[in-house]
Amino acid sequence: MWRLAGNLASLVAIVGVSASDLVADRWKSWAALAICLLCVSYIAWLARKAFDTFSKLHYPDGYLCISSFFRYTTFDGKRFVNETYRHIQIKTAYENRFTHKFLWTGSTDPVVTSDLQTVSAIEPVAGENTKRVMLTFPRVRMFNEAEVVQLRMDIDDSDEIAQTFLRQRVDQPIRLIHFRVELLYVSNKYFTQSALVTRCSTAVDHATPEELSRVPFDAVTKSFSHQIIDPDPGYQYQLSWPRPVLSRKRNVLAERETEACGKTRRADTKWLDWKSSADCAWPEPKLNAG
Repeated sequence: MWRLAGNLASLVAIVGVSASDLVADRWKSWAALAICLLCVSYIAWLARKAFDTFSKLHYPDGYLCISSFFRYTTFDGKRFVNETYRHIQIKTAYENRFTHKFLWTGSTDPVVTSDLQTVSAIEPVAGENTKRVMLTFPRVRMFNEAEVVQLRMDIDDSDEIAQTFLRQRVDQPIRLIHFRVELLYVSNKYFTQSALVTRCSTAVDHATPEELSRVPFDAVTKSFSHQIIDPDPGYQYQLSWPRPVLSRKRNVLAERETEACGKTRRADTKWLDWKSSADCAWPEPKLNAG
């Protein structure tokens, strides 16, 4: 014990002498302070890297997604709004942005905006059949802080190329997924339709979809609505629905068949509204496991 006390006394004496020398020499003082700050910064950087590495063993994306809400709305079947809300909790030392990946099957890229974050330009993801945008938070979020990520996509699908589905990949435990599809233009012929809820394993390429349930169309709100509570990780969950056939225009007064060649002649007459007898048609299924 006395030996330890003696060693501590000697160390204090040495540090005291060194400190007095540094105080007496101005340049030595600034140099020692700079070296000390560099050492502290380096130690802090190493500690942060070690913390993030350990955290990403449990949370590879750097956050915990608590719930996700997806809303698809269209008034005419040609232009629609796709809104996404995610409630996340930061699991790294700090974070200032969120990466949103999406699969868009239409011919025109969506216009992406957000009321809560700053949105970057759309860019392709290397090695994947997906695209992404970066959402920058208004301020840096620290470990265990929560953030609501909000995204809005305004999309023109006048050519009706885009597939009709909403999809969420689940790699970590999540409390809730909610899908809502509002088709506000459909007629009562569509009211008997139903949406299909499926899931695919993310561990297998081109996995066979597993049907989970069918969701009837709500004639009052003109929508499909479905929520999945505590979904199993390792799957991609999807809600798909039959595309309603849009009303089209046909010149019924100008079409005349000639008996000689059986061809159709058209004249400049008044156009009349015409609706297809079948008000809906299922799209050809194409479920991706990625």
